[in-house]
Amino acid sequence: MLDQSHFLRAILEAPDDDGPRLVYADWLEERGEEARAEFIRVQVELARTPDRINEPIELAADRLRGSEFGDLLSAAIGTEFIPAGFTVARPNPHYAALHRRERNLLGVNWVSWAAELAGGIFRPVLLNESGWIQGECARVADDDETFVLDCLFRRGFVEMAVCRWGAWLALADILAATAPIRTVKLTTWPIIEVCAGPCAHGRVAPSRDLRLFTGRLRQDGAAELEVLTAEWPGIRFTLPEYGRAWPAISVPAAVRLEAGEPVGLNAAGQAVPFTWTHGE
Repeated sequence: MLDQSHFLRAILEAPDDDGPRLVYADWLEERGEEARAEFIRVQVELARTPDRINEPIELAADRLRGSEFGDLLSAAIGTEFIPAGFTVARPNPHYAALHRRERNLLGVNWVSWAAELAGGIFRPVLLNESGWIQGECARVADDDETFVLDCLFRRGFVEMAVCRWGAWLALADILAATAPIRTVKLTTWPIIEVCAGPCAHGRVAPSRDLRLFTGRLRQDGAAELEVLTAEWPGIRFTLPEYGRAWPAISVPAAVRLEAGEPVGLNAAGQAVPFTWTHGE
């Protein structure tokens, strides 16, 4: 009999393919998990849908006629303004409807869905209006050590993560085994050992058996990115500016109160200050 692990394995083996995700959504719906199934389908459709659509500018001109701006243009050129042969981009209403539904589903279920990450050791704490979830992970080998991790759902599953280098080094295996992670933004610089002799990946290679690393390679980060990509294929890494941590992750701002303070939604549904703790 098929179980959840079967579908997750298929998704991890083909992370760019929507097929296994949609098959999993059908299986969830048959088991009565309609909200989770709909969320996967909505996010898959959202990833395929452009946020803006082009229309012939003649149609846009129809909306200009009789408007104050249209009258000003006509007065300036001495005749009615009728452009032709061009297109103009406008917001896609279908994308907007999908985005609203995505936010509604996530806003109700984010705690339980995010708690599935990392084999259940991830404790979701806050959700901001951009969909980023902040939480804590306890390393399996050392339960008294916790790491801050921010994650983002894409196409129904956590695909993006933001964390310090030490957190990624400790959690990479279990995160990659429980979610189709595609992008990782490191908020501190990875320090990688320079090998004097042959290494698994050539001249340089990280070893997850080592707890300390020595020596940075190049200030542009090219060598580090090459090593990271070799160690974790299929994941795109982003590094902070050389020699310093990100002061905060660069995602759209959270909801702001009149006082100007960013807030998030905690597990109890209360608005609380939303602070990013990755920066130095």
